[in-house]
Amino acid sequence: RRCVQETAPQPQGYGIMNIIFAVFILLGQIIFTLGIYYSQATTLILGRFIYGFGGESINITITTILSNWFLGKELGLAMGIVLSMARVASVCNDFITPLLHQRFGLIPVSIFGIGLTVVSVISAVMLLMVDQMFKVESEETKRLKQSQESFSISKLVAQSKQLGTRFWNLALLSIFLYLAVLPFNQIASAFIVTRWLLPKHNIQDSIRTVSYTHLR
Repeated sequence: RRCVQETAPQPQGYGIMNIIFAVFILLGQIIFTLGIYYSQATTLILGRFIYGFGGESINITITTILSNWFLGKELGLAMGIVLSMARVASVCNDFITPLLHQRFGLIPVSIFGIGLTVVSVISAVMLLMVDQMFKVESEETKRLKQSQESFSISKLVAQSKQLGTRFWNLALLSIFLYLAVLPFNQIASAFIVTRWLLPKHNIQDSIRTVSYTHLR
């Protein structure tokens, strides 16, 4: 995060960091695939560590890029669309990955993941190009950015007090949903299959999508 903050003030800094983190994701997936091929647990862990470093950090750059483009003009909608697409990808992954594994095996599935991360890097480069070519700050965006420069904790507390009960209810509901849903997704397949002795290959690959379906 410190690296992102140091690079960001430069022109298109967040776009460059977005590419760098996408490359980390690609390298992590490649190393993870090598760990599968050579059956080395240390390589697997290293690959997931690098992948996670890029994957978690890229959220900062994506959020900042969205803020630069949509600040003062439907920022919540833009972030909601990005989050929804991420959840759609999670559901598709739960269906497609097991099918590919059954048909082609573990290593080809991991190589397929490398292909997806390559697409991610290409998309990050295209995003930087679009950001350079078309980004024009509106007067409203400039005004909001200037107000953010004078940010203070006291102003944040004062603004928070102006939010209604409905907002805080929705915020707490979202927190509790994620606290319940995400841990459940990690154990749902094995728990339901072993608890009720359901056919493993027919149902466990689809169970984890149920909670996301209800959230929609």
